[in-house]
Amino acid sequence: MKQTSFLRNIILLLLIALLFGNCNPLTNQRGTSTLIITVDTNCILSVDDVSYGNLKNGDVRKVKVNKGEHLVIAKNLDSTEVLIRQHVEIKDSTSIVLDLYISRKKDIVVNKDTNFVAAKTETKVETKVNENIGSTIQKTVIEPYGPLTDSRDGNIYKTVKIGNKIWMAENLRYKAKKGCWAYDDEESNVIKYGYLYDWETAKKAAPAGWHLPTDAEWTKLTTYLGGESNAGGKLKSITGWKSPNTGATNSVGFAAIPAGYRYFNYTYYGKDYYGYWWSSTEYYTFGAWYRVLSYNNSKVTAGYSSKNNGFSVLCVKD
Repeated sequence: MKQTSFLRNIILLLLIALLFGNCNPLTNQRGTSTLIITVDTNCILSVDDVSYGNLKNGDVRKVKVNKGEHLVIAKNLDSTEVLIRQHVEIKDSTSIVLDLYISRKKDIVVNKDTNFVAAKTETKVETKVNENIGSTIQKTVIEPYGPLTDSRDGNIYKTVKIGNKIWMAENLRYKAKKGCWAYDDEESNVIKYGYLYDWETAKKAAPAGWHLPTDAEWTKLTTYLGGESNAGGKLKSITGWKSPNTGATNSVGFAAIPAGYRYFNYTYYGKDYYGYWWSSTEYYTFGAWYRVLSYNNSKVTAGYSSKNNGFSVLCVKD
């Protein structure tokens, strides 16, 4: 009896080894790394790092993806909504950097977790393996620089390093004594969209150690991401925008969402369609520069507006 149990355990261990193979942890530093995820003609999944070295090349579990199954990519997935058959984790020394899931489901259920990355084939971040066809997809892994806690009110913000600047990755939610408004004057909108600020208030609203970006800093950001014509797609969240949310990839983790704006005549416009963000740079006595992202293109558009209008605020670390 003991011998039978021992043999059963040995067989089980061999099956696990055959399924998952060897997994060597990858060394990761904070920053951005680009991974190439390939499903070859034999339906074998492999992952390679092609970035400048934040993640070192190493062996990742070789997992077979059967024909008709879906490879789903998620960042720090924390839910059971997606039915999982196999699971591969790419880790740094302390945490999961990227989760790879394989599902038999024909339609992948979109996860409620805001970190969910891929759900539908047309996002081109998910691969469905077809007979005798190999597929390759590219995924950029964003490592947040660390959370920002605003000592004035306890609000906590995600941040991300893009180039040599650290940006807030959420709209400011600090309630100033004057010159700031919730969209439609509904405070319930603040959690998701943040407040809208007039320009004078926006200049003073940043937490200690942070500031409202200058027009030059906005320009440097968009240039770093390839220019105004397509940087917007890289900055926009893949959720929270009205369709078609053109070009949205959130490839740098900026996760911009469209809070709309407030006219100085007390009317609100554009929530879920447009996002407007102030710069600290004055254009003329009554106006200042801003940037806008739109649901129907992938641009970052510069403009100037009355200082009395209410726009969103994203801050940059000093």
